[in-house]
This record gives sequence, C-alpha cells and structure tokens, in this order.
Amino acid sequence: MVPCPKCGNINPLGTRYCRACGEKIEVTFGMIQASVGATQVQNRDTVILGWGRSAIALSVFLLICAVVLRTVLVPALPRADLPPVPTGDVFPSTTESKPGANGTTTTAAVVVGAAETTSRLVWRRINGEYILRDLRLNYPRLHARLDTLAATQMDDGSFPGEDKLAATALACLALQSFPSDRTLAAAQRARAVLTKALPDLQFKPALARTLTIAALADAEELTAAQLAPMRTYLIDGKAAVWQALAVAALPSALRPKEKDLVLLRTALPGNERWTLLIALLGGNVPADVRPSLFSVDSAAGLKLGEERLVWAFSAWQFHPSPDALLETLRAWSSSDTAAPVDPEVSQKCGPTASSSVAILATTTPLRVLPLALFPRTAPPSP
Repeated sequence: MVPCPKCGNINPLGTRYCRACGEKIEVTFGMIQASVGATQVQNRDTVILGWGRSAIALSVFLLICAVVLRTVLVPALPRADLPPVPTGDVFPSTTESKPGANGTTTTAAVVVGAAETTSRLVWRRINGEYILRDLRLNYPRLHARLDTLAATQMDDGSFPGEDKLAATALACLALQSFPSDRTLAAAQRARAVLTKALPDLQFKPALARTLTIAALADAEELTAAQLAPMRTYLIDGKAAVWQALAVAALPSALRPKEKDLVLLRTALPGNERWTLLIALLGGNVPADVRPSLFSVDSAAGLKLGEERLVWAFSAWQFHPSPDALLETLRAWSSSDTAAPVDPEVSQKCGPTASSSVAILATTTPLRVLPLALFPRTAPPSP
C-alpha cells in the first residue's frame, strides 16, 4: 500500500496516480518495504483471528456433545441414601460366600457395611422390624420388654439403680437397639442425663464410665475430638466385658488396634470365645477357631446375660454356623425370663439390668450390622 503525498489516500502498491486526487505518485524503495511490512502484519492478524474463531467453534461443539452424552447415553447416578436391606440378603449363608482375591471369604458383616455412613438409630428404625421378622425372632416379646424398660424411667430421665449413671447408660443402650416412638423419646431423655455427666466422667466408676461412652457413641452424639481421649477409658480392663463391647460402638477409625488391647485381653477370661472377641475388635479372625464354640449346645450352657451377649456378637461377626446362631437367637427372644447378669452389674444397674442385656443380645442383628466391624473376613473353607 502506497500513500498519496498530496492527499494521503492509501493506494495499492503499483499505482502511478492517486485514485483520489490524481496526483502522480513517485514510488521509492522505502515505500515498497513499508507496504510489504504492513501487509504481513495485516495477514498475521487475520490468521490469528481465524484461529480464535475456530477454537471457539470447536469448544461449543464439544460442550454440546458432552451434554448430549450425559443426558442421553449415560444413566443417572443412583441416590446416595442407604436403601433398606433387600429381601433374602439379611443373613447370607456360608455356601453363598464368595472367595476374595486373598483366598478369604466375606462374612455377614459385609451386608450393610455402608450403614456406618448414615445415622445408626435411623437405620435401625427403618430396617429393624423387617430384619427381626425376616429372621423370625420374637419381636412382640422384644417390644414388651422395651415397653417395660421404658416405663421404669424416672422423671429426671434416669433409671433406678445403685449407680444411676450406669443404670441409665445400660437402659439407654437397650432402648436404642430397636428404636420406636416411645423408646426414642426415652433414650433421648436418658442421653441428656449421660451428657451432663461427661465433664466429670473421669471420676466415675469404670462400669458407669464405660456404659456412658458406649451409649453416647452408639447414638453418634460424641464427636471424634471427644471420643479420641475417651478410648483410654475402654481398654484398661476395669470393666472388661463391657469395655470390649463398648469398643465396637466406636467409629472404625477410632477403634484401638489389637496391640492396644493388652490390658483388656488380660482382664477377660482366657478361653477361646473371649480370645476371638478381642481378635474381632482388633480386625482379625483367627484361622483355628472351633465352630463348636458357636453351636446351639454351647449357647445353651451360657448362664450369664453378658456371656450370651458376647456369644451373639462374636457369632454374628464370625458367622461360622448361621443355623445355630438363628436358632439360638429365636430361643432367647422367646424366653419368658432374661438370663441373670453379673452380680456387680445387677447391683449397680438395678432391677432392669437383666432385661436390658437380654434386649441387647436379641437385637444383635440390628446393632452389629450398622456398626460393621468392616470389612471382616473368615478363613477359607476347607
């Protein structure tokens, strides 16, 4: 491009006379160089603008394709809510267990392991009746026991006993095991009593301290920051049976490791069933456990309610003999009388202690599955 020296009009390169005023244009070598440079800049800008338009068009095209794929070809994501347990999957038989990659087989605790991410009490209320009916347990008898227990609650929310805190915590655990409108209200009033005792918990007797932590942890009313320092109250062996069961109420991430349970293991009876209980709490299943430990005959020989509770807890987790376990739970749920408890527990927790422990044993399928010592594995079948 060449400018006219008279009027300044821009003329194409090679023009001899201005196209605007007719003035003769003398073209010099410098003017040619300037014209070529300007043309190159103009061409470069045009190319860059074209690239930008192409990139925008491609982005819009890809976005449209992504929307079409998401709405038409890809199915909607499932709801994150925990669904009710499907019929027939509440208690899978050992013959249906499938071997894992490491040669182990999964156990019943796997069924509802995800329930630990939802409210335990809500889960039990939604699924409790269905599960107890599906297992053919005597749930009308359970309801009667729960109603009788709730009726003994005093005006201040506590329950009668030599140690009111221990009695209230044990009753609260039992009421929470199978929530209904009445038991939920009673348990909530009991938890208010337990919460008030938390600032002075270190000065309370071991049994009361253990049961209080277990009841509040089971109801998910203690934060991780509150629970972390309380774990030491559950492993000193001063209320060994109840401490072992309280450990199971803790969230998985806060449960002590098996190596931290030395004092608790030493304080428990030294037989196989208690050894298995500690192993389950620590996340292991010994390969040499005798299934006869969980036969109907072995369960019939258990006189104390705490022994029955530990038997049911371990049998449900270890899952060695489903038929024997269910037959035993059905018998216990239909019994007219509850098994006696340890004399100290009976004295401290009052007249409802035996009934509370019987409720806890019967509702093992409701309490253990959502708590899920998970994942749990058993040794491979021979």
